[in-house]
Amino acid sequence: MRPCILWVEDNDSDVILVRQALAEAGLDVDLVVAANAVLAFQHMDARHPEVLKRNPPDLLLVDINLPGINGMVVLDEIRRHRDWKNSPTVVLTSSNNAKELQACRELGAIECITKPATFDGYLAVIAQIRRFLPMSGGHPTDPKGQNPSDATGDRAPGERAASARPM
Repeated sequence: MRPCILWVEDNDSDVILVRQALAEAGLDVDLVVAANAVLAFQHMDARHPEVLKRNPPDLLLVDINLPGINGMVVLDEIRRHRDWKNSPTVVLTSSNNAKELQACRELGAIECITKPATFDGYLAVIAQIRRFLPMSGGHPTDPKGQNPSDATGDRAPGERAASARPM
């Protein structure tokens, strides 16, 4: 099964550029876009009929500047979610406010990337996030530096770690 990325992003132009950059980079992934925080929260709810093929996704990309509920709230919900808290989460945003980006790291983002102005810049973003996907052979870590496959967190007895789920 292809890796799954959930991207919380409201800018259609950015989505088009990332899809093109993924294709040019030869990265075969399921990119699911939630255009706002409410749609992201629906993906987090496994009972919701529009859930992802893989829940939790292999990688979460979150924009900070979203309509309505901002990306910081999304990051906080991911951090507190029983099944999603160990999923690698990268902030991809137009913001370059150092305090805001630090707050994102404190909320669990493992990387904060400012959206580029060029297509070549988006290719560089894809190269940066590629290492967090399972097909890269890397083992993403949570903000505490703990490998999700080693973390026990608050899983139910006998429940597998997120990275140990069947493909």
